[in-house]
Amino acid sequence: MNAMPAIAPEVGPLRLTRRGRLVVAVAVALLIAVVMLIATGTAQATSSPPSPGRPGDLAQVVVGPGQSLWSVAESADPDQDPRVVIQQIITINALAGDVVYAGQRLWVPRS
Repeated sequence: MNAMPAIAPEVGPLRLTRRGRLVVAVAVALLIAVVMLIATGTAQATSSPPSPGRPGDLAQVVVGPGQSLWSVAESADPDQDPRVVIQQIITINALAGDVVYAGQRLWVPRS
């Protein structure tokens, strides 16, 4: 018995239907979204304070109901100009603006 080698049939280029292209596009978009969420979650997962230069320069406070960034700054360092302290708090916590919410945790300079 002579065994003939198996010859694979020629396969042309892969062609997807409109539904197939949609499924691939959605799968790629979901993969990108998951990767971005994981990257964002690990970036925000740390609760350690930013390094201020010297240990003990920062304290963590929780914003109370009705408190503004101004009142947080006044409480954090009553001897300094609140505008300077507000700018430090915004920089330290990488805030997008000067609005804070009750329950929000902020790092503030110690007085």
